[in-house]
Amino acid sequence: MAEVSCPKCGAELLAEGGLFTCPSCGAVYLREERDPSWPGSRLPRKKLPQVVYRIRSAAERLAPVDAEHVGVIYSKYSEISGRCGMEVAAAALLVASRQIGRPIAISELCRAIEDSVGVSLSKRRVALTAADMARVLRIDPPVDLKDYVDLVMRRVYVSKVPSELEERYSLDPERVLERVRLRAYRIASRISGRPELAGKSPLITAAAVVYIAARSLGLRMLTQRVLSETLYTHPSAIRRRVRQLNSMLSGGLS
Repeated sequence: MAEVSCPKCGAELLAEGGLFTCPSCGAVYLREERDPSWPGSRLPRKKLPQVVYRIRSAAERLAPVDAEHVGVIYSKYSEISGRCGMEVAAAALLVASRQIGRPIAISELCRAIEDSVGVSLSKRRVALTAADMARVLRIDPPVDLKDYVDLVMRRVYVSKVPSELEERYSLDPERVLERVRLRAYRIASRISGRPELAGKSPLITAAAVVYIAARSLGLRMLTQRVLSETLYTHPSAIRRRVRQLNSMLSGGLS
């Protein structure tokens, strides 16, 4: 086995069964993530809570999901599919967050995991695993666009928009943004369940809804670029969805 280094401090990792541990900083990694030659692609059952706990800790600030809930989803899917590891645990957390109506943005989840445990995950692979997990376990949480509007607004609240409203325009940020939220709810109610949005990212749709709501209220500082930066996506994705929604709404808000 070739030498495997810790991504956090660079020290050589020590192999202990299905895990790697760093003697320098104490970090712990799944062996399958750092050593492609490792044949044990499936963790023993006793290790499952540990990997779920690591993912849960990384995403603690993103959603109030119970670790045991995530662990049940992870364990059931692992038993059926034979898959395990960080990617599966991240997908389990994603599915669990949708079940409780507090969906996590995949980009935020992957970023939190990388920052916390030093493992870089593919957003596309996590999304595909979550979709397969929901299918295999027959978990079909309803997509409530208002939940995703709330997610977008939470990101807006920690962006530069509130301070600009207060400092440049002497406006109450909470009052202004609450008006945007309520207007976005109205738009979401009008387009919810439309077949044109089937298979589309609800997060991008919610961002477009918030943008349209802000523009209808004269709040021009909440631009597509600001929204894309807060959601770690590209402005063009929001721009295309705004165009589609404007066409669907045909005439705007009544």
